[in-house]
Amino acid sequence: MALQSEQIDALAKALAAAQAELLPAIKDAQNPHLRNRYADLASCWDAIKACLPRHGLSVVQGGCTRGGRDFIRTTLLHASGQWIAGVTPIIIGDPKGINPMQALGSATTYARRYGLAAICGLTAEDDDGAGAGHPAARQPERPRQPDRPPQQPPTRPEPHTAGDALDKLTARYLDRLKAAGLASPDRAEARRWELWNHLATAAVEQGCIPQDAIHDFDGKRSQSMVVKALKELSASHKSWLQDEILAYLTTKLQPQEAAR
Repeated sequence: MALQSEQIDALAKALAAAQAELLPAIKDAQNPHLRNRYADLASCWDAIKACLPRHGLSVVQGGCTRGGRDFIRTTLLHASGQWIAGVTPIIIGDPKGINPMQALGSATTYARRYGLAAICGLTAEDDDGAGAGHPAARQPERPRQPDRPPQQPPTRPEPHTAGDALDKLTARYLDRLKAAGLASPDRAEARRWELWNHLATAAVEQGCIPQDAIHDFDGKRSQSMVVKALKELSASHKSWLQDEILAYLTTKLQPQEAAR
């Protein structure tokens, strides 16, 4: 089975340019068995959907069978007609304890996520694919004492907060600027507020937040209100926020690219 077109020079050039702009996928899903966070399939698509089309790239995924085994075939296409592909096995673990169709769906999603991340070079957290058909091993329950109520495990605070996406994306934005020599340590805070003020203006213009959400009673922009509005926005409009930051980053890097 062929895994690439005869020529891939145009695709390789476009992919290199796209990867220079890609931001890592946000870990926005919680694995209840391993108690860690990971980037789910939707987060991986969010990370690439704005960047790839600008370079004439697209991705398609579908099922295929090789040697009696099921795979997800992920194909990266270029506007020139060139392409590369990869296959990821669909491995269903012991479905004991869960519906067989749920196990298949989880394993398929797992394969799609890893295939997508691999072919685009997208950074993604390693995890068990939200189960992938492998229920967590359970410890045998202790018999309940008749004269004592069962003990409840202590409640742990949820590690994810509404501002996580904003803080993580901002940190990655600043890292990209520093790598390009556009944000020295003493200018990092100024660059941060420059970005956040841009995001606040764009959010108001596009109707994501009302204008009075970032202005005080005197009609002046309040930094504390900007922070509060953006952190609340990041919880409900993560994809919009990620795309807007990437577009703004591109405008910052373009003059430097043109000067090379």
